[in-house]
Amino acid sequence: MSVLGLDAARGVAVAERVFRGSHGSSPGLGREHVYLEAFVRVRDRLDSAPDDERALSAGQVSLDAIASLAPFLANGPALTDL
Repeated sequence: MSVLGLDAARGVAVAERVFRGSHGSSPGLGREHVYLEAFVRVRDRLDSAPDDERALSAGQVSLDAIASLAPFLANGPALTDL
């Protein structure tokens, strides 16, 4: 079974992080649960548009801002290529 595209082992690892610091019936102090939705959105975006990594690697960038940033990043190397 797969949830959010994660296999069972990775799903358990994510759950352990989310429930870190709790007694198991509610989330603990882990912040990761708030990032899961954003992770899935970014992963899906990069699956469909891998060149968008150039804009995303420039810092804290919204997916909605990529089109606005594209003209400034089109000619330079991706930060991950440096």
